[in-house]
Amino acid sequence: MRGGRNVPSPESEALDEIEAKIIDRINTASVSAHHSAQDQLASYSARLTSLDLETQLSAIAQAEKSAITDFRQEVQLSTNELHIPRRQLKEVEDELLKFRKRHGLLDRTPHPKDMRGAFQISRFCCLSWLLSLKQR
Repeated sequence: MRGGRNVPSPESEALDEIEAKIIDRINTASVSAHHSAQDQLASYSARLTSLDLETQLSAIAQAEKSAITDFRQEVQLSTNELHIPRRQLKEVEDELLKFRKRHGLLDRTPHPKDMRGAFQISRFCCLSWLLSLKQR
């Protein structure tokens, strides 16, 4: 009766052909899924290693500290280099202020463009006077 339904007898210890195919197919699918899972785990592990944020943040923080220290040193060096010229400029400005006070020039502002025209006219006059003296 079991043979008619294509069911093996209960006393049979060996697997028939269909049961062996089913077990083989399940084992093949299991091995394939296991390999796929291992490949994905290796891929995720590699990604996590490359995205090690703590190490990258630590490196960024260190670079930041180094850059700030370098910048402060450069500012200090530049400030030291500018100190002497600044002091010299201050002395010249003080001397100019004393000169202006001494000569009553505190309210006057220089007009170099106006002076240029007057200089050109006086130069022309001097040259023409010299030429007239030479021709005599």
